[in-house]
Amino acid sequence: MYNQAVLVAKENSWEADETTIQELNIVYLLIDAARYGVADPSEYRETEDMVTVVKQYQVILETMPYIIDKVSKPYVN
Repeated sequence: MYNQAVLVAKENSWEADETTIQELNIVYLLIDAARYGVADPSEYRETEDMVTVVKQYQVILETMPYIIDKVSKPYVN
């Protein structure tokens, strides 16, 4: 979903919107952190850390359809 959002955002000129870029960057960082955590759970010293990552990932999954919907429309400054 992230890659789809980035492609659609570029097609519709959303790279000019700093807030949208920040949203996509945060999503990327959280996905990246989760990917490394799943690959090597020992990186998390506390169970709570892994629970936090899982919760953040769930938020991403819930939020991505809204971001994709937003960037599906042409950007108007």
